[in-house]
Amino acid sequence: MKPAMHLVSEAPDLLSESPVWDHRSGRLFWVDGTARRVHGLDPASGERRQWTTPSMVGSIALAAESRLVCDLADGIWMLDLTSGAFDPVFRPESGHSRDPLRRRQDRPAGPLRRSGHRRDR
Repeated sequence: MKPAMHLVSEAPDLLSESPVWDHRSGRLFWVDGTARRVHGLDPASGERRQWTTPSMVGSIALAAESRLVCDLADGIWMLDLTSGAFDPVFRPESGHSRDPLRRRQDRPAGPLRRSGHRRDR
């Protein structure tokens, strides 16, 4: 049986990533990381929503009802889907990058791990 595929947005995203299906609400969420947006779609009603993030967004995950955890360039944030408010959960200290490839001086010598790939010094 061939899976059914449907276009969920007429407007193209710059970089669509991190699709998450919320089985509790029956909604699909995804991010456009470059455009700094989280998108939501209710396929049953056709309702679409979007939220602009405080910085570039890489991924999202389900949290408590009506909330998403958002991995942003400047930390981990919680998005309240009802109010649209973003609240910081974790923000790295000033001057410290969350990018492990840029923090080499802060790490002991040895291999680095990023996205499941191994890179040696």
